[in-house]
Amino acid sequence: MELKVWVEGLQKIVSGVTESTTCQDIVFALAHATGKTGRYTLIERFRNNERLLTPQDHPIKELLKLGEYANEVHFILQRSLQSATPPSSHPTGGSPSQNITQSQSIPSYANYKDYHNPTRKQSLFPNDLDSSSSQHSSLNSHVSMRSSSTSREEKSGSRPSSYHQDGKMAMSNNTTPTSTSQDLNGGTSTSQAHQYKELVRLINLQRDKLSSQQMELTRYDAEIMFWEGKTREQQHQMEYIAEESLKIEAVGRHTEQAIKNLGSVEEEHEIVRQQEKTLESEITLLRSKLANCETELLQCKNKIRLLMEEVQFEQRLLAKETEERHHMEKSLMREVERLQGEVDQARADTESAAQSGDKLAKEVAALEGLIVEKKKQLEKLIGDMKETTRETNWRHERCQLA
Repeated sequence: MELKVWVEGLQKIVSGVTESTTCQDIVFALAHATGKTGRYTLIERFRNNERLLTPQDHPIKELLKLGEYANEVHFILQRSLQSATPPSSHPTGGSPSQNITQSQSIPSYANYKDYHNPTRKQSLFPNDLDSSSSQHSSLNSHVSMRSSSTSREEKSGSRPSSYHQDGKMAMSNNTTPTSTSQDLNGGTSTSQAHQYKELVRLINLQRDKLSSQQMELTRYDAEIMFWEGKTREQQHQMEYIAEESLKIEAVGRHTEQAIKNLGSVEEEHEIVRQQEKTLESEITLLRSKLANCETELLQCKNKIRLLMEEVQFEQRLLAKETEERHHMEKSLMREVERLQGEVDQARADTESAAQSGDKLAKEVAALEGLIVEKKKQLEKLIGDMKETTRETNWRHERCQLA
């Protein structure tokens, strides 16, 4: 697991950190990676609160306790302003571990090489820290020297405002010959001249280190300006993307509306299809009715044909009867004419034979009565013929109407 620690305004990443890793292990690993000496304190900053961590604290456990707020926690390695107290100044009732509750001591530059010497590790640290010496070496090999210039948001959002002040304080403390001499006095027993040379050399190294750090700060400022420009470009891109997303949302709404309209069109199409099916069923029904009507029409035509045949037969009968009546009328007329001739002849005979007596008068009267009766029969026969003619004509007209 990686742990980010701010060192003099720069972010260092310590990898290989576990729950059993202590603050002292992390401080030693950073000292090995950066080559710094002196007394440092690991500070836990959570929002506006700061807390000094003891060498026996476990940073990973502290982060796990905070849970989802672990991203707001920052660890700061700050040089301790408190001067180191010689071992002879410890009170009799106290222990050496009480002196590092507020800070962790990093070996001096002269003793730093001895820190890596396996034969002299036991003489550099207290006995209560021997159990963590193996973790120091494993953390030293995993320290990453990446800075926090990878992102402007990370520097502006997560770097505390007092980091550069702490870095400047650490630089000023590094250049003071008093603290360096105190570290040299605590770590070696060489002569005063050798200590002076080491001190001068250490000061020169500190100056070179400050110069390089100043150059790094200048480079970091340039990178910050570069990333600020990148951020502005990204903001413009985000604005453009937001506009495009709004356009896409508008197109999406338009598409949804079109889909809804298509849904209504589909419903209308379904209604039309149902209507078509209904019309087809009605057309089928009408066709069946038409077939029935055609059948009935054929039946009616057959009936009309039969009726016409009957009418023709009736007409033939009527014509035959009419012809017979004409013959009868003619015969009756001839008979009447004959009788009239006989009457005339009888009158003539009567006139010529005035002397025929009552016998002839009776015969004449009988003949006249017979003539009247015959006239009545003739009139009755004529009336019957007219009635038969009217009835025949009425039947013919009714057949034509049917």
